[in-house]
Amino acid sequence: MLVNKPLFGKELFAMLSAFSIVVGLYKFTFFPLLNISYIVFLISIVGYIIKINVKRKSINLSPLIFALTLTVLSVTAIVIQPTIQLNYSRIILYNGKLLLWALVLSLLITENFDQQTFKKLVLYIAVIATVYLILQLLFFIFFGINLPNRLLFGLFQFTSEEGLSPLAVYRPYSFFVEPAYYGTYIVCVLAFILFDEIRLNNRKFSICLFLSIGAVMSTSTSAIIMLGVLYFLYFLKILETIGRRGIKFSRIVFVLFLILLIIYLLIAYESILLSLGDFGRSILRSINKLQRLDQSARVGASFDYLEGLEGLPLLLGSGIGNEYSFLGIPESYMNSVTRLVLNSGYIGLAIFLIYLIYLGLKFKDYLSWFFLILYASKCYSGNAMFSLAGIFMLTFLYLRHINLSFGKEL
Repeated sequence: MLVNKPLFGKELFAMLSAFSIVVGLYKFTFFPLLNISYIVFLISIVGYIIKINVKRKSINLSPLIFALTLTVLSVTAIVIQPTIQLNYSRIILYNGKLLLWALVLSLLITENFDQQTFKKLVLYIAVIATVYLILQLLFFIFFGINLPNRLLFGLFQFTSEEGLSPLAVYRPYSFFVEPAYYGTYIVCVLAFILFDEIRLNNRKFSICLFLSIGAVMSTSTSAIIMLGVLYFLYFLKILETIGRRGIKFSRIVFVLFLILLIIYLLIAYESILLSLGDFGRSILRSINKLQRLDQSARVGASFDYLEGLEGLPLLLGSGIGNEYSFLGIPESYMNSVTRLVLNSGYIGLAIFLIYLIYLGLKFKDYLSWFFLILYASKCYSGNAMFSLAGIFMLTFLYLRHINLSFGKEL
């Protein structure tokens, strides 16, 4: 029988997961190798193992197997390619981060996780973050004041995405590291609200509308796209429900109105956004990024690092955390897929795809598919694979496996 101790109990795990992306903005000045969220997760895992009688049934093995397979592949690549330039400190650090990612998902996101605490906290954080984002935008437009997204004091220092150029236009992103992180958080929270048994009362409708507006105002391209995917899956679910047990006529009319509104916005979005001035043009610029993906630092420019890769490095990679030494370049931005191929080769990429397929076959509902699509897309266009954002997205997915009612109560 599992015995939860107060310090290392269900509520703590839920709080860590809910706040991880926000607290992950900061590092201790005396220990900059890991951000605060990773340090707290590490302490929690150690405490979990010491204080709780861990049983096989309480462990989620799939992330651990995936991570250990990549680690073995990484060691193999290093051993059989002795001519590769190695950065031992970075290899140890990033293999450790990979193992920590797996342990968080394998040990903490289980039945020892307080789902209700997590759901309430992420909702509160999303609403507060959106209120602050709107304040940032209003203060900038009317007073020219740029409200900060970080607090710098005492023992803490701020972390940022490596290799990304500064923003050319003002884009609010609340207290997250950049708009994409805010957008990811918001669409995850929106997803479990929308799939609350397809019942949207006035309160839930208001929250969904408010958070959706916030996602668009952040001008995050990925958030806007995933917002469209989310509502598309939501409408599919509604149509499926109508066919199965019927819904009130007023609800059907409301859904049809939303569909027609979305079609109109898709046709006339450019003229509408241009009429909103600089802010509208900022959103339009984000949407138009889709036409220039081959030039984007997150996609096209990132995959340029794979040019000329051949032989064993193409199959096995150069070892986890060793991509920059292998290429002989300073640290710069790479998306997760590029980094994975450089670290673990196409064999590592194949293992990752098998992991995604496994998750897709295991979780067969619209909400789970959305989280899986979101995670895969953020790996392709961002650094989500083994990051705190990745843990956050997969937390929602794995909680569906633990309890299929997750996302059906608010």
